Amino acid sequence: MTSKPVYRILTNDEWRIARKKGFISANQADRKDGFIHLSSQETFLETAGRYYNPKDHPWVVELAPEKLMGEIRWELVGARKDIFPHFYGVEIPLMAVRAVARLCWGASGVCVQSWSSAQ
Repeated sequence: MTSKPVYRILTNDEWRIARKKGFISANQADRKDGFIHLSSQETFLETAGRYYNPKDHPWVVELAPEKLMGEIRWELVGARKDIFPHFYGVEIPLMAVRAVARLCWGASGVCVQSWSSAQ
């Protein structure tokens, strides 16, 4: 299994609920597709800009793949012409979160405010 981090983008409400429950749940799009959508370090900012609204005050979490109970498959997403990590598991435990950051929108697009350790 790879130790290269993968990333999950969450709305502020999803992150709040995850901290309360102790795990990140699949959202509606994940349930529809049968896996939890993740991104690579190279793609999470583009993903945020494409699918998230600044009004949702999204967060990005960096995940340790070795702490996930399920399989990560790197699969081609034709619409994006790139390979993305897809997590085939029930939920993401917060113990898998290495770091977290608030996303922001500026003149040059989506940016990361600052990373904080999850510990």
